[in-house]
Amino acid sequence: MPISSALRAFVLTSFLLSSLASLGAANQKDAIPFRDLGLAFVEANCPEGSETAACPLEDVLSTSYVTFRAGAFDLALPLDYFKGKRSAEIATVVQATLDVQAEWFRRFAKEPATLEAAQADLAVLSDWIGGWKKNALKKVAKGEGGALLDALQADETVREAAERLAPMVFDAETMAVVPQFIDVIPIVFAPTRLNFMQFVGYGGMLKPELQDSIWKPYVAEWTQFWIDQTMVVALEYSPWTDDPKFKKGLSMNKFDKDGQRQHVVQQMAAALLTKTMNRLDVPLLDKGLAVHMTVAVCGKANTVDGEGAISSTGASTAPFERFVPGGNSEGGVLPAVPAIGFDAIRESRWRKTKAGQLYFEALKSGQEQGGKRAKKEKKRVLNRRAEAHFGLTSPIGKHTAVTAPFLGKPADQRPYPEGQFLNDYREFFRSYQTCFVDWLATTGSEGDTAEAAQEKFVQLLSKLSLERNVQLDDAVMELYGEPLTTLDGSAGLEWRFLTWLKEQ
Repeated sequence: MPISSALRAFVLTSFLLSSLASLGAANQKDAIPFRDLGLAFVEANCPEGSETAACPLEDVLSTSYVTFRAGAFDLALPLDYFKGKRSAEIATVVQATLDVQAEWFRRFAKEPATLEAAQADLAVLSDWIGGWKKNALKKVAKGEGGALLDALQADETVREAAERLAPMVFDAETMAVVPQFIDVIPIVFAPTRLNFMQFVGYGGMLKPELQDSIWKPYVAEWTQFWIDQTMVVALEYSPWTDDPKFKKGLSMNKFDKDGQRQHVVQQMAAALLTKTMNRLDVPLLDKGLAVHMTVAVCGKANTVDGEGAISSTGASTAPFERFVPGGNSEGGVLPAVPAIGFDAIRESRWRKTKAGQLYFEALKSGQEQGGKRAKKEKKRVLNRRAEAHFGLTSPIGKHTAVTAPFLGKPADQRPYPEGQFLNDYREFFRSYQTCFVDWLATTGSEGDTAEAAQEKFVQLLSKLSLERNVQLDDAVMELYGEPLTTLDGSAGLEWRFLTWLKEQ
């Protein structure tokens, strides 16, 4: 058989097998018994007499969880977590919530005195967490729900540090950027996939209006969701194999020994930014900046982001337009992205970087490939702007190019690439928006010093958080004196970023 024919046969066979696998997985996920999962959660966590109705969340947390006010976050961890083999993770998870706030204070404290005060209290709490003993954690599991400070018999120094730190993130007089309209962000950790999925079922019972958004087939791959103002955060990924009873989970440290810490840092950063912006129209800032902060804290960010944007099984994922720019050229809603495994994420060329650095080299390489590809295809609208294009590769080695803008409203006028390139496109955009945020915060307007650029970037965050009717594109125009981007490349911060990237 000729090589080309063999390749076609292989591709066709692979497509059919993957389609059948996806169909089977989709059928399994379509049949997720959300109400049964919720009832099991109610039975285990609600007072007697709640067999068919969800009790209030505060009742669940007061009886089956221990809580700890860690700065901006009110953390809740299930008692069962403390008696299992994974109880050693608890210190890592709780410490990660402090680590991201240390970075938050470093970026947004108005005065050195504020930063120093926060660092002092963070150090006291970190020392306390570092001294936790396995036997002490096991005793927590045997007790009743309540404050972790009480369960672990924290001394007065620790309690005073926790009390001082709690309101500091929300103090508009000392912080340049603060979460709006709240004084705490409740976080519930779900150590296992079963616990997470039962919480999804319970959430839909507690708030029936949420069922249309969270009782969905692809929720099995999610890593977080919200019940009103409370974020539920998974501490395991979905497994690669079908698991209709959700008894299995994939360790977040399987492919990166620091993976779980990175995940918690990124989710906490995203929660802070979500509550700071208090809006849904700035993914560049809440998602891109969350990854940027994760790299700053952990040295890298090998995470599966958000609400199952990339799946670990053969199932489809959440709608693609929620995560990257672009429009469906044929109209309507773009189908979900074909799933890929975590090993493919780990090996993504868009994530290759040196420790502690961002993805500029990977972007520059992709930009060079994209310019050549677009010229070869003779399809690029901006034929003379080689820096406008980035090369994408499909799982079977096909190539194409995508063209800027990728930011702001004009980006929605660009069509999505073909389906086979969507996963690579999402990985590209993750790195692209993270690097653009870094460039904006260090370069900003033409002629700005690094200090001026950082100050203007903080002003942008503050403006968007305080003036909810102001759109990102308009806020950029007001503060920077130029648009965020333009469709034709005639002006805009994004186009200066692309030129700068090309010249590096």
